[in-house]
Amino acid sequence: MRFRYEGFTLIEVQVSIVVMSIAIFALINMQTFIEQRGELAIQEVEAFHLIEDKLEIWRASRIASSTHFDALGITTGEDTSFPPFHLVWQINEPFLSVKEIIISAQWLDRKGQTHTVSARTMLSVYADHEADLTSDFGYH
Repeated sequence: MRFRYEGFTLIEVQVSIVVMSIAIFALINMQTFIEQRGELAIQEVEAFHLIEDKLEIWRASRIASSTHFDALGITTGEDTSFPPFHLVWQINEPFLSVKEIIISAQWLDRKGQTHTVSARTMLSVYADHEADLTSDFGYH
């Protein structure tokens, strides 16, 4: 007597359901990860834009004014008027006619982790067209 099996057994169906469940779970996790990384990338770009805007304001005020840097009000400080970003900058004077500016933007992501992007540049009173002597952009 010969038995012919047609169709699927219960164990085969259960195994295929488990495999599909694992694959769907992995896809959902991957989508969540990609969404979080995309959100972080957007926040990094926004933070760099805020830093660049602040640096451009200082460059423009330096070019428009023939006064010394101290009269322009370029001093160490912070700005919290762009939530969720917190801008902090430090001004150093390695030379009399040059100011080194180190500026960073910090914010919290949706998990509560702190992220920071920063830039370092130097402005000179003598540079007419290009006030940027060195630039160093980075993120943490």
